[in-house]
Amino acid sequence: MSIHLLNTQEKIPIDTRRLKAIFRQIAKELQVEDREISCVITDDEHIRELNLRYLKRNKPTNVLSFPLESGKHLGDIVISAETAERDARGGNLPLLDELAFLFLHGLLHLIGYNHEDGDPGKAKEMERKEREIFSSISGYDLD
Repeated sequence: MSIHLLNTQEKIPIDTRRLKAIFRQIAKELQVEDREISCVITDDEHIRELNLRYLKRNKPTNVLSFPLESGKHLGDIVISAETAERDARGGNLPLLDELAFLFLHGLLHLIGYNHEDGDPGKAKEMERKEREIFSSISGYDLD
């Protein structure tokens, strides 16, 4: 398995070595350890630009996923460190846990889970999988 992690922002200090180890755990839990995944940690401005370009939403978001259709590379995940930090404070989570959750969310999208197509059953299944994996790697529930 290969996870390419690039931190392009400088505003928020992030322990990328530790984060990459957590990302590896998540990939193993989802049984995609034989695939390649790229993850970019960026700022609100860059993710806003991507969100506008690809989803026509002119605002920052916490995570975006860009699946690839074939080959060993599953796709790319882009996470806003600034939004993640705000969300972590709001949810009383450590930043690394929030980043892990966002990576998990993005990775679930890469392997076919979806919560945005209007099907409540699919949304519930994705949420259930998020809770199961996050609980397994972090040791606590999201409730």
